[in-house]
Amino acid sequence: MNTRDQTFPSFLYKLQDIQHVRAGRSSSRQEMSYHTLLLFNKGEGDIAIDGMTYPLYCQKGFMFAPGAVMKLHMMSGAPADYYVIRFLALQPSGTPDCYISAQAIGPQEWIIPHFRFVMDMVEEIERKHHGNSVWDQMRANIVFQEMLMSLFQHKSRGPKPDVEQAVTLTLHHMEQHYASDISRDKLAEMAGMSADYYSRMFKKWIGKSPIEYLTDIRINHAKQALVLTRDSFRSIAHSVGFSDEFYFSRKFKAATGRSPQPLSIQFAIRIKSLHSSIC
Repeated sequence: MNTRDQTFPSFLYKLQDIQHVRAGRSSSRQEMSYHTLLLFNKGEGDIAIDGMTYPLYCQKGFMFAPGAVMKLHMMSGAPADYYVIRFLALQPSGTPDCYISAQAIGPQEWIIPHFRFVMDMVEEIERKHHGNSVWDQMRANIVFQEMLMSLFQHKSRGPKPDVEQAVTLTLHHMEQHYASDISRDKLAEMAGMSADYYSRMFKKWIGKSPIEYLTDIRINHAKQALVLTRDSFRSIAHSVGFSDEFYFSRKFKAATGRSPQPLSIQFAIRIKSLHSSIC
C-alpha cells in the first residue's frame, strides 16, 4: 500500500453536488473548483486532464483536484451518459482539530471492475442528495463515502480481485437488490471476473450457483409477503423479482413443496375442508 492509500482514511469528505449528464456528441472545457469525480456509464472519446490525454469509455472513472483543467471530447454517434460528483476533501493540518484542503487524494484514472455495484451506489446518492429531507442529505453523504472507500480499496489491491471479497460484494448486492433485474453476467462484471470463473468461485464459497442463491432470497421474501399481505401471487412474484408468475410458482413449489397462495386463501381452504369433514 502506498502513502496515498494510507492517508486516504484520515481525510474528511463532504458531498457538494451530483449531476447526471446525458448528451450526444460534445466538446467542453472546464476548470474544477471542487474535487470532482467523473464516472462514465456510456460514452467513447477522450478526456484531457491538465494536458494529459486519456481514452474514454464506459466503466471508467476520473478524479480531479481543485484547479485542474479538464477537456472532454465525445465521439460522434456515441452518446454520453455519466455522473459528475463534486466534493470537499480535507486533510489534517498538523494543528489539533484543524483541516486544510487535500490536493491529491487518489489516482486520476480508474477502470472499475465492480462498476454496476458502484453505479447502484451513485444512483442512491443522487436520489438522496436531491431529496427534501435532511436525513436524505446525510444518507447521501454516507453512501458517497462508502463508494469512495470501495473505489480506493479496490485500487490499492491492484487489478487482481480478491475472490472472497468479490463474492461477498455480490452477495450483499443480491440481498439488497433482489427485486431488480439481476443476471449472472451482471454479477460477474461487478466481481471483476469472467462469468464462468465467477460461477465456479461462487459455488466453491457458497455451495450453490449465484442464480440459485438469488432465487432462495426471492422465495424467502415471497414467503413473508404471502403471510403479511393479501396480494395475489402474481403481484408478489413481481415484487420479489420474478417477471413470470408461472415460473415463480414452479420455483416456489420446488423450494417449499406447496403452491404460492396468500395465507388468507390457505386459511379459507383449511376452514372449508374442516367444515366439510364435520358435516
